[in-house]
Amino acid sequence: MKLFVHRCARRRGLAKSPMVELEDTARRLGRTLLLMDARKGGEAEKLCESLGYVRYGDPTWTPLIVTPGFPEYPSGHSCVSGAAGRILTHYFGDQTPVVVGSNTLPGVTRQFPNRTAALEEVKSARVFAGIHFRTACDDGQALGIAVADYINWPFPIARRPGPGG
Repeated sequence: MKLFVHRCARRRGLAKSPMVELEDTARRLGRTLLLMDARKGGEAEKLCESLGYVRYGDPTWTPLIVTPGFPEYPSGHSCVSGAAGRILTHYFGDQTPVVVGSNTLPGVTRQFPNRTAALEEVKSARVFAGIHFRTACDDGQALGIAVADYINWPFPIARRPGPGG
């Protein structure tokens, strides 16, 4: 359940009453409210604190990477890599091995048997880094592939000839 109170009606007890009733109902049903989602310093946080909710997590924790300032869904990175992967696969085929280097780790390379395997790792890296949920990456990649297919439809890319022809 998500409870919204218009800003003109806040601080009048309108949100507190339904929350108390919800907690009582949950208790009667043997359920427990586990989490209240509130922005730090916002009005909802004040309501949560007045109801006895406590902040969780380690305040000294810092992520391994800075959380990017862009929407979680869909993954823009997966959109671009999905489109690029589709175009490259159309031109070279999917059985071409892929070797990827790193600017931040000179001399370190990753090898993949094909483009599909490389794209799967790209999606997993976004999830493991805490940037996106899996659905944002899967749907972003599907969107990128759909865009590549749409663009390729009126202007087909000729497939690169294989060895000997």
